[in-house]
Amino acid sequence: MWKESAKQRKTMLSQLTPVQRRRFEKFEDGMSIAEIARSEKAAFNSVKESIESAQKKLTSLIFSRDTLNSGVPFSDFNRGRTKQHPFRKVR
Repeated sequence: MWKESAKQRKTMLSQLTPVQRRRFEKFEDGMSIAEIARSEKAAFNSVKESIESAQKKLTSLIFSRDTLNSGVPFSDFNRGRTKQHPFRKVR
């Protein structure tokens, strides 16, 4: 999933709150939102919103960095296609 080096990944994940990071990593490891909510004794919607916020923040970081590094706007990367989300979709 990540094409970034371990150092870049760690830097990007450090931009998340501790709760977002923990939940995002559990989700990426294959746990469902319901499983994460049960394990943390948290509300399902709180966990879902936390993961969605983390995905949005990381997506923003990835695309803004790519745009800055390449000098090409993101819209030119996808050539009119819809954005492909780099993370597993929250259901």
